[in-house]
Amino acid sequence: MMEIDDQFIFILKDKINNIKNSEGSGNYIRIINSGTLENIGRYIDNLRPKSKYRKYKHQILEFVDILENNRNLSKKEVAELIQTYLSEIFIFLGSKHSFIDRYAWFSAGEFNLVLDAILIFVGIGKYYYYIPIFTITAVIRNILKQRKAKKEGKYLDF
Repeated sequence: MMEIDDQFIFILKDKINNIKNSEGSGNYIRIINSGTLENIGRYIDNLRPKSKYRKYKHQILEFVDILENNRNLSKKEVAELIQTYLSEIFIFLGSKHSFIDRYAWFSAGEFNLVLDAILIFVGIGKYYYYIPIFTITAVIRNILKQRKAKKEGKYLDF
């Protein structure tokens, strides 16, 4: 068990490089961002106590093993593998460690767009010239959050 704690990043990088350099992996590289996967691996490797997060390390390595051993997976199959092996990790990192998904802005923008539409239809929108201020504010706020997350290595680009 200690071996995965000591060798995790080395094994992960080696497997990702094998996938990048192999023939037929072009489908995967378009879907998965290997840099993000390495960042997730590094972040989880630095969490303490290591024994508590070993399960996540195993899930990441199982995911990468499947990609490494199956060269002819479709985009749908890779998306299903991401859902199966990595979704729990994404939820954990998003809720406990402030990681941001690349699609997080969409739901916030969608909610605020509906709010702006309601205000316009009710008639309150005329006081601010029918400009969707809530939507614009939400989009700008989320862009700034994504930039900060990218700088901190907390951006999930899958």
